[in-house]
Amino acid sequence: MADKLFVLRPGFDDNGTRYFCPYSAQVIGFLAYFPQVKETLELIELDFPKPRHPLSDLLGESHQSAPKLVLDGEGVDVPHVTRHHSNGNTYVEKTLEILRYLAVTRGVPVPH
Repeated sequence: MADKLFVLRPGFDDNGTRYFCPYSAQVIGFLAYFPQVKETLELIELDFPKPRHPLSDLLGESHQSAPKLVLDGEGVDVPHVTRHHSNGNTYVEKTLEILRYLAVTRGVPVPH
């Protein structure tokens, strides 16, 4: 199993206005910079309405914000990155920490 990266699908509707998630867009931009990183992940776009399956299935309904990186196993220690645990899964939840984790573990430049 590969690490799973969950982002919100752009162009979602909320109360009659179309939106995109700027945090998910930042992660997608990182993957555009470094397509070799994208090849190591399972990228999953989520619809905006909750529950956001399959993310909520993995981590529980209280952990379905995006972006979220669900690790294959425990992952590794990366400076300035906090790994969280829920339902027996390990994940990274803050956007910059996701970018840092991916950069360090995939050998590409880290965010400044």
